[in-house]
Amino acid sequence: LASFGFGVFCVASMAFLNESVSVSSRGTISGIFYGAWGIGYFLGPLMLGKLSHWGGFEMLFLTFASLLLVETLILGVFVKNKPECQSRIVDKSE
Repeated sequence: LASFGFGVFCVASMAFLNESVSVSSRGTISGIFYGAWGIGYFLGPLMLGKLSHWGGFEMLFLTFASLLLVETLILGVFVKNKPECQSRIVDKSE
């Protein structure tokens, strides 16, 4: 079930990014997107594993929760309701 959700998220986020940039920048944005995921998958377990060894699992979970909180705040500040995104929503009652 988690794999399905992750797959849907990856496809949806890549489609959103591709529609948000010009045609000439789509390769660049795809590379940055997948590069960031790859770096996170490589460095994340190494860093958090070392942190849990040093400070225990409580430190690990507090750090991860703090990172999620920072991410939520950043998204709340920088992601706004864009009118062009709202116009893409199709009203199925018509």
